[in-house]
Amino acid sequence: MAKAKQSKSKKPNPVIGATIVEVRPLTSDERHEQCWHGWRNGVAVVLSTGAVLIPMSDEEGNAPGELMCKHDGEFNIFGDEPPVKA
Repeated sequence: MAKAKQSKSKKPNPVIGATIVEVRPLTSDERHEQCWHGWRNGVAVVLSTGAVLIPMSDEEGNAPGELMCKHDGEFNIFGDEPPVKA
């Protein structure tokens, strides 16, 4: 299982001020990097800075996570859906 490393870098945070440019399923390479073979697909949130946010099921990265969006009283789950571009 790949362990996420927390960055102690002094670089600017790539999330602050960024906008979402794409919400898509994880690629097979992204799943492979996390050793998530055989798990549900998961979701990637691509930012204008090039950063990719990948929800995990827990802080250890044991499985891909899902995103829930509430809008106008309706709930949508993102994870295994086809790609959605902003």
